[in-house]
Amino acid sequence: MTQLSEHKSDNITVSVTKKPGTQVAFEIFVSPKATAAAYAKAVKSINKEVSLPGFRKGKAPEEFIVQNYGREIEAEWRELIIHTGFNEALQLIKEIHPFRRNEVKCSNIAKVSKEEGAQFTIEFEASPKVPQINLDEITLQDIPLPKVEEEDINDVVNDLRQRMASFEEVKENEPITEESYVSLDVEKLDEPKEILDEPKEMLCQDTLYTVHNMHNWMKNLILGKHVGDVVEGKSSLEESEQGDEAFTPIHCRITVKSLKKRVLPEVNDEFAKKVGAPSLEVLKKLIVNNLHEKAQENIQEQLRHQLDQIMLSKYDFDVPTSLVDDEVLDRLDSYKRTLEDRKIPEQEATKQLQEAEAELPEKVREQCKLFFIYIYFAGTKHLQVSPKEMQDEYPNMPIQEDLKARISQKILLRKARDFIISHVKKISNQLDPLS
Repeated sequence: MTQLSEHKSDNITVSVTKKPGTQVAFEIFVSPKATAAAYAKAVKSINKEVSLPGFRKGKAPEEFIVQNYGREIEAEWRELIIHTGFNEALQLIKEIHPFRRNEVKCSNIAKVSKEEGAQFTIEFEASPKVPQINLDEITLQDIPLPKVEEEDINDVVNDLRQRMASFEEVKENEPITEESYVSLDVEKLDEPKEILDEPKEMLCQDTLYTVHNMHNWMKNLILGKHVGDVVEGKSSLEESEQGDEAFTPIHCRITVKSLKKRVLPEVNDEFAKKVGAPSLEVLKKLIVNNLHEKAQENIQEQLRHQLDQIMLSKYDFDVPTSLVDDEVLDRLDSYKRTLEDRKIPEQEATKQLQEAEAELPEKVREQCKLFFIYIYFAGTKHLQVSPKEMQDEYPNMPIQEDLKARISQKILLRKARDFIISHVKKISNQLDPLS
């Protein structure tokens, strides 16, 4: 349904029609007095461009200009009336602004007359009318910081040990198992006839593998084998990769060069020093602090998500359809390229694209709403992004000029969320033990 409103000034009368989305039509009537003034201004503007013998530029008789440059005056006059009338309409109706100024169009000129005035219609997509956020009306569910247990600390220490592990060659002639680490040569046997006498292509040489992480075809060839054994076989797809039409099997020869075992370092002060801490006790304290920081970051992200859902349910408003459509097309195009790069079969890729096409418009519309809500809020609170915050976002990496605006926007949206989170009421979902 359309909504009509009318606004008046001495020079113009504007009837506003609000259409679906944020589309707006201004039907503008310009008074005869203002139309006549615009005509005189158009004559002067054309006069400035005319050179007439015996007269300085811009000083030719008005009658001569009107008589000889009527078509040019008419075009200038209409442009002046439309441009001036639209700008006055925007000043008169302060709450409506074009979302994209270059897409404003004059769809109809009913009349242009010095005696009767002018009447025309301007259509455009307006910027969304973003509601003002009342922080007192927002309540978040508080999320307690989890306690760091000894098991959590040990998990981190064990991960560090795995990273610092060394490998020693197994001297005994043991069979290869799922838990083994093996060093292999893998030779490609598929070669065109004309180069059969040339050395075979080595796909890898003396390369260390973790058996349980191998592709099944390779694992099945070497399980139970010993150092020095040579096996042959063809590569094949994993079950999850079936349907990849671009895959070509390779005939390989695999030589088991050596069997290795992983040696983990002992957990002591020496180990702590190797990972950058002066002692094991300090290392554990650093681990606790790091786990707390990660937990806090996770909590903050959960609160942001919680806030987003509240904003979407509490504040409903229209966003520019063109913005949603453009973003959907960009994402679909990007997704299509991703599917092509991953060599997803055509039938499956078409299905996934159709699913994305059905889901994306609403998802993008919600993200656009959140964008306008937080950007508007950031403006009301004068939140800004400093150069240091920009650099902290991507430390040790220069930021390209064409990405600065996008990165700044990303940080500003996060700052707006975090500002709201820090200023609203939070309630605990834990039951009172005395209740």
